[in-house]
Amino acid sequence: MTPTLPSARRRVRAYAALALASLAIAAAVVALAQPRLGDYVLGATNPDDAAPAMAALVRGDFARVPAVQPVMGPVSLLVRAPFAALGHGVGGLTLEYHLGAVACMWALAAVALLLAARVRRRSGGLAAPCAVVLALVANPLTIAALDAGHPEEVLAAALATAAVLAAAEDRATLTGVLLALAFATKPWAALAAPPALLALKGGHRRALGLAFGLAALLVVPLAAADPHRLLDGSRELARTVRVYPTSAWWPFASPVRASNLTGVSGAHAWAMPWGITRSAGQLLVGGVALAAGLVRLRRRRALPIDAALAFLAALLLARCLLDPMNLGYYAVPFLAALAAWETSRRTGLPIVTATVSVVGWATLMHPPASPALACALYLAWSLPLTAYLLTAALGAGRGAPYAAKRPFRYRAYRYSSS
Repeated sequence: MTPTLPSARRRVRAYAALALASLAIAAAVVALAQPRLGDYVLGATNPDDAAPAMAALVRGDFARVPAVQPVMGPVSLLVRAPFAALGHGVGGLTLEYHLGAVACMWALAAVALLLAARVRRRSGGLAAPCAVVLALVANPLTIAALDAGHPEEVLAAALATAAVLAAAEDRATLTGVLLALAFATKPWAALAAPPALLALKGGHRRALGLAFGLAALLVVPLAAADPHRLLDGSRELARTVRVYPTSAWWPFASPVRASNLTGVSGAHAWAMPWGITRSAGQLLVGGVALAAGLVRLRRRRALPIDAALAFLAALLLARCLLDPMNLGYYAVPFLAALAAWETSRRTGLPIVTATVSVVGWATLMHPPASPALACALYLAWSLPLTAYLLTAALGAGRGAPYAAKRPFRYRAYRYSSS
């Protein structure tokens, strides 16, 4: 039914207000975060520190960028650079970091706004959409990512979630572009590829080819300019053997003297068992993604949107669980996918996302002094939730056959004449 003009104007004003509020909340979160730069430190040895490369960019010293490139990928550097340059000129390193973080937060706010619009379209009212934005943008683990100096995690979370949402709408080209941008922001975003490709009803080759081609175009030139920097940094991260209690590896870890681990202070620490390194966790997550993807592929039916988002959330939570050095901000991509999954399943307030955010913040950012208790509390909610989400993804029986090449149809809003 064709909307009346006053009704259409009210709808436009409501969405415009929600959009402005989302962007304002994102900027406010950055401003209100604790004034720490975390890993964003000039001259640091962390291979995932963006500060040296950002400093070279904002000063126009482009020849130096390959020698100080972080392992994370170049997309977040390019997104943050104009904002960071303004901040550096006005207020130095701190404002440089904060304004660059605002750019990443706006990407997450855009995804939050998309989810909020879907909720409002189904249920009406503004309470639930506003709650979705707050749960995604202003949750304590997002703030933890900013405090840790890693706003690129927020940007990658937004791009990975958006890629699966685009795939669920059968937009193969957009899916490929978003997957490439996500991977070139953070390599873990490759985990979004299986859910996205399984959600597509057609155009798989186009999406995959575009993802590979664009990712190579973004990553290879900088990496080829100084391959030793990238390879050395990747090896350093992959060969780490330290284990934190908030990891599925901790029950099997071996206690060692902290002095035996490079860069570790304190009296006690735990190391990976059986002589394996951090890369084992990454390989296991990749194996889970591949195995689950093959199971679904045998049904030869596209994943419905809720199942695809459940699959993405399960993989991103498994990434946290199986990383021996699981940090609080690693949960941000999982929470973005969880919010998208919840809004695709039900209307109303995002109770599940909000609850998991609080529980995750408590167990990851404020664990008890006892490592055994900290591990038990974290695994008590993360393991069952991973299993549930994976079961929801693999058990979904709906969806269209891959052979059915349906043209994309924009789902127009429906207005009432009242």
